[in-house]
Amino acid sequence: MLQFHQYCQILEVSETAPLDEIVKAYRKKAKAVHPDINPHPQAHIQFVLLNEAFVYLKKHKAQPHTTFAQQSYWETWQQEKQAANQAAQQQADMRYRDYIQSDEYRYLNSLNIIVDHIAIVLSMALPIALPSLFFWWLGKKAWLIVVIFLLLPVPYFIEGWRIKNKFNPNQFYAALKFSIRFHDFQLLLLSIINVVLFWNYCLPTMIFMRYILLLFGIGILVCFLLWKYFFKEKIKSHWSRIVFGIAPLVCNLLFVINYFLCTNLHHEKFTFRVAAKTTEIELKDGAYKDFTYIRFFVEPDKLLHYSIVDYQFATGIYGWKVMKKCDFE
Repeated sequence: MLQFHQYCQILEVSETAPLDEIVKAYRKKAKAVHPDINPHPQAHIQFVLLNEAFVYLKKHKAQPHTTFAQQSYWETWQQEKQAANQAAQQQADMRYRDYIQSDEYRYLNSLNIIVDHIAIVLSMALPIALPSLFFWWLGKKAWLIVVIFLLLPVPYFIEGWRIKNKFNPNQFYAALKFSIRFHDFQLLLLSIINVVLFWNYCLPTMIFMRYILLLFGIGILVCFLLWKYFFKEKIKSHWSRIVFGIAPLVCNLLFVINYFLCTNLHHEKFTFRVAAKTTEIELKDGAYKDFTYIRFFVEPDKLLHYSIVDYQFATGIYGWKVMKKCDFE
């Protein structure tokens, strides 16, 4: 039975290689060993092993980096490996021209296009964005850091400028449109959306964090059980998309609805002081001491010349109180 490091050796990547490097290594080696263009008698076996290694490493990268999660996935992989090998057998029997037109290969190509376009944008934007961010964050005393961050990204900026003509919005949009049909990409998008919604709409809700997590836990369990016992035949989906994507999205949407459908808009003003060596402020009489989010600020030092914080609260449709905004006086 092959181990993690052996799969890395098959693809000729390091054990810490990111997903985009794994994808590129797979595409390069798939072209070299596909039985339709490689006459070696072991090409068929090599191609199947290559696909087994790629599918494992791709899914391995999506798992949380904990011993329990990795062990759990290894046990699941023993069941998924057979399906992966059967798919690889079918791809090995194809003509290479048909193989590169298959959905799986086109998906990999779309991922490369998306990653490359994002890299171009970042290489052009970061040399400007990072120094500006540090200057805004730290003020004039950050001039040395600004200079350093102006110099460090220069090679990336030059490379981005060199390949800027490869940026094709239509190609990027087409790659996104094609990729969204696949489970891995859907799960990634759902995860990003859930993080954004949780930060912007769950955390400003004035409910103890333990109750929010309990609600999410119950919601995930209910959604999973409904899918498993009632809708599995109708909703063709992997359990991970239900547990980590759809169920949290349903819970987040409850908070979004509560946030926007609200009444009783009112203000609450508090004197405050900046807590020592933290990014939080302390309100008078310990008000809202259990709600870190509304007292958390990235730059508390810039609040030293203020003494009053003016919160704008509202009551949501479920009766959950939410913070809409805050100003300083």
